[in-house]
Amino acid sequence: AAEVVEEEKDDFATPESPPQPKFDGITDEEYSELEKRSQIFRAYLMSNVMPTLTHGMLEVIKSKPKDPIDFLSNYLIVQGKLVERKAEAAAFLQFQGMLAKLKAYNESEARAVNAGANEDSDED
Repeated sequence: AAEVVEEEKDDFATPESPPQPKFDGITDEEYSELEKRSQIFRAYLMSNVMPTLTHGMLEVIKSKPKDPIDFLSNYLIVQGKLVERKAEAAAFLQFQGMLAKLKAYNESEARAVNAGANEDSDED
């Protein structure tokens, strides 16, 4: 009788990547372009949406509200307003900084004009 020898599995081996789906009528170049664009979208979602959404979902788990969807939607609305306020504050501070630079520039220009005028009057 033939013996069946099982291959030893390495529990720490890197899993094989899942097969890439193929779409009818799409060339490999088009598929590569779609994949590149989806990476951009995924990166955007991972950095801008997922942190807040994850925190909201954790709050749902902690609070166990009767209506978790309503709870999560309210959480996201509040977080959106906080983000808006932070952006407004940052824009205001940036504007204030630009005004300060403009004022300093205008003052230095005025001093330069006055210095030039004083030199002209000294020559007379």
